[in-house]
Amino acid sequence: MKPLLISQVSVVNSLGTGVEAMRRALCEKRSGLTPCDFETARIDTYVGTVPALDDLRVRPDLLDYDCRNNRLAQFCLEQDGFAGQVAAARDRYGAGRIGFYLGTSTSGL
Repeated sequence: MKPLLISQVSVVNSLGTGVEAMRRALCEKRSGLTPCDFETARIDTYVGTVPALDDLRVRPDLLDYDCRNNRLAQFCLEQDGFAGQVAAARDRYGAGRIGFYLGTSTSGL
């Protein structure tokens, strides 16, 4: 099998914003989970949230699709120099020669 180059990643999760924040949290053995404070939660449990999303909205041309999942996706694409690296790869190789992989814990995207 031919190797596949992954040249850029971006991460946003309850450990922090960006690859470096996540690396630090993992090295410090710090969890991103906090007690669940959802008004409708009837069980004592923990959740991982990204507080920065509460104040963000999707860009104006996507307002019809504004929701927490899409804000999270947009926010992630804006971290770690990811968008610039994608643009550079597109310019170098052409749009048909680059790929994008998106993972989410909610399966909402």
